[in-house]
Amino acid sequence: MSELIEKSYSEAVSEIEADWLSSTDTRWYEYIISLPIHLQVVYMVVVLHKQVFNGGFHQYFSNRYGQFARKTAEYLKLIGSDEKASILTEAYNVVNYDKFDEQDFRKALLEGRIEKLFVTDDLFDALDEIDEKYDNSNEDITELLNRYLEGKG
Repeated sequence: MSELIEKSYSEAVSEIEADWLSSTDTRWYEYIISLPIHLQVVYMVVVLHKQVFNGGFHQYFSNRYGQFARKTAEYLKLIGSDEKASILTEAYNVVNYDKFDEQDFRKALLEGRIEKLFVTDDLFDALDEIDEKYDNSNEDITELLNRYLEGKG
C-alpha cells in the first residue's frame, strides 16, 4: 500500500471500536457510511482487497465485511475498477441467494442467518471460483486507488 492509501485508511479506522466488528447492530456500518466519501472508498476497497487476498470472498462475507459489498462495488466503479466491481457483485449475488434487499441482507449477515455461508458452508466452492476471477484480474487496485486519492488532494 502506498503512503497516501495507508494514511487515509488509518484515518478511516481511527474511531472504529473493536466490539462493533462482532456486534449485530449497525454502529460499524453507520460509522463507515458517515465518513467523507474518499475515506469510505479507501476503507471499503482496502478491506475487500485484504480479505479476498487473505481468505477469499468466503472470508470477506463470513467476517461480515460483506455488509459493505454493494457500496464497495459502487466505489470500485468510481475508481475505475469495473471488472472487480462486477466480480464482487457476482459474489454478493451468490451469498445473497435469498435475494434480500440491502438492509435485510446486512441484518442477516450480521446475525449469522445466511445458512449456506455460516452453517452448511455450501457456498465455498462457488465463492472459490469467483476468488480465481478476482485474482486473475489485471486491474491494479493500489494504482487505481492512488489515482483517485491524488485527484482528491
